[in-house]
Amino acid sequence: MISHATRSAPSFPIPHSPLPIRHSRPALTLIELLITIVIMVTVLAGALPLLSPNNNSRKLREASRQLSSLLSQAQAQAARDGRPVGVAFRETGTQAPHSGMALEAYMIAEPPPFTGFSEHSRVAATLHQDKITYGGNVNGNGGTMFAPRYTGYPIWQLIFSLYGVEDQIPPRMLRNGDVLNIGGNVFLIVDDGGSTEGAHQIDQFTGYVMPTSRMIAIWLNSNGQQIPPGAKGYSFARQPVNTSDQPLQFPRGIGVDLAASGADGLNVPEQFDEVLPITSSKTTPLTVGVMFSPNGSLDRLYVDGVRKEGVEQVYFLMGLFENGNSEAQDPADYDFTAGASITDDELAQRRARINWLNPDSRWVTVNRAGRIITTDNYVSFNPRLSPYADSVTGTPREQNLARLRLQLNGNGSNPGARQFAKNMINSTGR
Repeated sequence: MISHATRSAPSFPIPHSPLPIRHSRPALTLIELLITIVIMVTVLAGALPLLSPNNNSRKLREASRQLSSLLSQAQAQAARDGRPVGVAFRETGTQAPHSGMALEAYMIAEPPPFTGFSEHSRVAATLHQDKITYGGNVNGNGGTMFAPRYTGYPIWQLIFSLYGVEDQIPPRMLRNGDVLNIGGNVFLIVDDGGSTEGAHQIDQFTGYVMPTSRMIAIWLNSNGQQIPPGAKGYSFARQPVNTSDQPLQFPRGIGVDLAASGADGLNVPEQFDEVLPITSSKTTPLTVGVMFSPNGSLDRLYVDGVRKEGVEQVYFLMGLFENGNSEAQDPADYDFTAGASITDDELAQRRARINWLNPDSRWVTVNRAGRIITTDNYVSFNPRLSPYADSVTGTPREQNLARLRLQLNGNGSNPGARQFAKNMINSTGR
């Protein structure tokens, strides 16, 4: 008998897996994820300005776009209201010397004409018996509202009445510089009180006429004609006032350079702010306002409350606030009489310090028809060459003004910083 031994099954080695065994680990917690995101955002925010080719250039372009849009908004509002609406600027600074820059712009509108509080309101105009000529009275010319350009004009007295009795004009109704029309005869409300006389008809801080039934004025369109005797009906064209709209604040460090901004036309300032760093004679901040008529055209200009007619076009230069007109600025920066001895390096540094020579600055221009355009600042001319480097005569202030005007407007075939704006004012688009 054959016995069979119990045989065990053959054993085979189990091959090792080629893939490593993975051990699981917990995922990121919410706090860790948030911390990672914050770090990434912080790094990105810090890197963006460095990656941008020129942060100031972007801000200047944005500011010029904002101003162009606000001017268009004023045009549209004038059409809706049927009376002039505009945009105004006020020089930043609380004491002289001021900055020469406006950091914000705001909407202004002309109030409705004032014809008195009754259809029977009247005014009579007669030559003043005591104050014969403007600026010629004893203790006169001492007020802050005095306008030297009218020195020597005959002074007229306006007497307001209602039913034959003198009628007092209430406070904050009329201002220095408002214009009165009596049957086509135009009178400008002025102030000629003296600093020691205490007889101003105009509040020296606000410019409003104090409550009175008698005012002094200058007859603007006198041409030998006679004023009809007796009291007549009248209409006041009042100066613009701020609207309720919020002011437009330009990007940080950007503003309108009032020393380089100005206008073309008859009896209008080439530059709004003509007080350059070498003088502090101007004691009040500069104000500028441009008005549009209801048909969208450029209506008129106000500079320090003085109405300017005959404006052909207005130029606003968007520049860096740090380059504004202050006494900290070196007047020699405008002087290029050293010519070729001024190195390229020094010229580049001066361009960076002067808004109208800085290639990043931008012009916003409005012409008589109301076309609004934005253009680059023209800096292709070399101020180290003639005529920009030519010597000029006069006082230091006169020399500075002459250099500024040449650099802005050019001379004959020699262009200035406004060249692109002048060339494109009739072009299509903005």
